[in-house]
Amino acid sequence: MKQAISSRQAAIDAQGDAHHEIDLRLVTRIGQALTPLIGPSEGKGAVWFQSMDWYGDGIRHLEFQPNRFPVHSIPKLQALLQDEYSPFGILCWTPFEPNVRAEQEQGLVIFSDTLVMTARVASQMTEHRKSRS
Repeated sequence: MKQAISSRQAAIDAQGDAHHEIDLRLVTRIGQALTPLIGPSEGKGAVWFQSMDWYGDGIRHLEFQPNRFPVHSIPKLQALLQDEYSPFGILCWTPFEPNVRAEQEQGLVIFSDTLVMTARVASQMTEHRKSRS
């Protein structure tokens, strides 16, 4: 994953001062894509969260309640990463059970041209595809 991120760094750097504003627009677009699918990211019924910490690395960080990650949303999220958003990535922390620790690595990163995921997420995607057939 480090290579996937570092290979995009030059494009992020080329955005210069505009990077922060582009990042905020992507935050909005992610919210518009996910909220109708799984519900709000804020308030009492929140099932997901989008970190607003800003490191300038082009990685948006999303966290989902256990078993609430919408596997079917991956193509929609990946489609957002076009044009000015193409060097960005969307990190999704996707625990399958309550009280999962970060070192158990249940997640994926969505880039415009690739997905980087843990074996557990890959298995979940396979199960989702089988259930749709």
